[in-house]
Amino acid sequence: MGAKRLLVRNVFVGIGLVALAANAAAERREKPANSDVVKEGRIAVVRGVSRAEAQLTDHQGRRYLLTGALSNELLRLSGHTVKVWGVQGKEKLLTPTLRVDRYQIIDSGGTRPHVGRLLSDPKDKTGIILRKRAEVGEQRLRVSAKRPLARRLRQRLGCKVWIAGEVTGDTLNAYKFGWLNCDTSKPIKPIKNKTPTK
Repeated sequence: MGAKRLLVRNVFVGIGLVALAANAAAERREKPANSDVVKEGRIAVVRGVSRAEAQLTDHQGRRYLLTGALSNELLRLSGHTVKVWGVQGKEKLLTPTLRVDRYQIIDSGGTRPHVGRLLSDPKDKTGIILRKRAEVGEQRLRVSAKRPLARRLRQRLGCKVWIAGEVTGDTLNAYKFGWLNCDTSKPIKPIKNKTPTK
């Protein structure tokens, strides 16, 4: 009788182990080792081994170094709250890394900015258009700004920028901006001061 119970128990244990192994294999197939990661937090610039690195600190205080093709843009977003999508990588400087595939600026000083590329308005010689991605296709907003800001925006035509402001109809009334990515082949000329100095 004891041998029979032992055999039955071993069969059940064996079936349980097979079921656990099958379940674990199914989970591995559904979620690969380098699965997509989504994190949200504040960006800071930290000293790296050979250059500055963008670091994201999430809401639980965990830190990630941000790598990939968008890392230079993320360096320009220090102090902003950003949501990033990417793949977790190896540790670097004793910190986990995230290779960022895309990102979205959530907060820039209390507002959610508009991100896009600055273009000149074909209908107005001095006008500026912000071309940004929309849920379907793209959206074009006419940018309105006071003279000093408008002048700086015109210097960044062709650049990928973020602009904070209110949208009224198809016009974005800008009050601050920052550039993310520019064509390095065209230098940005300093603004000439037209007021006489004493």
